[in-house]
Amino acid sequence: MNTELVDVLFENGQFSGESKERRIVHATGEWHLSIHVWVIRGNEVLLQKRASSKESFPGLYDAAVAGHVDSGESVIDAAIREAKEELSVPIAVTQLIYAGCRRLIIEHPERSFISREFNHIFVYHDTGFMYVPDKWEMETILWKSLEDIRKDLEGCNTNYCIDYEEFSMVSSALNSSKYLYNTK
Repeated sequence: MNTELVDVLFENGQFSGESKERRIVHATGEWHLSIHVWVIRGNEVLLQKRASSKESFPGLYDAAVAGHVDSGESVIDAAIREAKEELSVPIAVTQLIYAGCRRLIIEHPERSFISREFNHIFVYHDTGFMYVPDKWEMETILWKSLEDIRKDLEGCNTNYCIDYEEFSMVSSALNSSKYLYNTK
């Protein structure tokens, strides 16, 4: 079995110098890094329905790509790696728009699960690629309009594990279109 190591952070987001197994960090509630990549096509968003076997939010809709940053890995490299692993899509750093970072706390005390994350959010504009979802990570993928997602989140639809704060960050990033690296 592959042991996934993540860097432990202080509450202020600075690296502590320690790396631990992801399952331990989730049991102890230590801060660490995660990423989301929102795949956008026109006015639609690609969502994943998380696998029912997932540790957190099984069966709920999430950003198309969601994952942890491995120990020693940058958030950009993690976004690129996770997109390849989860959707089989090769993303270049020049195709990513950075939407921001937010502190995210997810608690399931009944399962001894406390995830404290600095969640870095990226946007990727669809290039017509044929996405192949990783069946271990997600049950299915689907396109949904930005407007429908906004209405669902405002109406407190419980089929999502994303929230209005993250959706707003993505919406703002779409309006700015500031790519991480300008290729011109």
